[in-house]
Amino acid sequence: MTDREIVTQIIESGNTELFGEIVRRYSGEVYAAALATAHSREVAEEATQQAFVKAFERLEQWRGGYSIAPYLKMIAHNAALSLLEERKRHRGVTPDNLQIADQEPSPAHEQELQKLEEAISQLEPTERHLVELFYWQHLSTREIAHRLSLSESNVLVRLHRIRNKLKQMIHYGE
Repeated sequence: MTDREIVTQIIESGNTELFGEIVRRYSGEVYAAALATAHSREVAEEATQQAFVKAFERLEQWRGGYSIAPYLKMIAHNAALSLLEERKRHRGVTPDNLQIADQEPSPAHEQELQKLEEAISQLEPTERHLVELFYWQHLSTREIAHRLSLSESNVLVRLHRIRNKLKQMIHYGE
């Protein structure tokens, strides 16, 4: 089945499980595009997730031909740039020094981590479990989907919503 056929079937029938096939086909390519832009595994992973979520939310806008891969890679590239810019604004760092991990954390960084830990502790148990699997155990969305009997696209959407929820909780908790 071509990408166009999958997208058409999702739009016409509402069968969102089919989007998992798009994720399976292109997750490696999309991640590589995000990594080439971000030069950071963490940013590339988040940008990849954002790309699939945004593409899913905007399936009706895709006017491509046979393959949806270029569209996904463009979204991932833009998401990676946005994430890098956001990090730069919030942490005062440039993309070149995002990899510095062996420095002593600043008190402000420690405070941010505490806020994040508090927000995570307030999540629903299923949400906390997803955070643990993805961020602490470093499982792929495919592994999480298999473990939890979900589709990959469902895992991506849930992680996206959890991140947004955490941002809101931290922002309004200040």
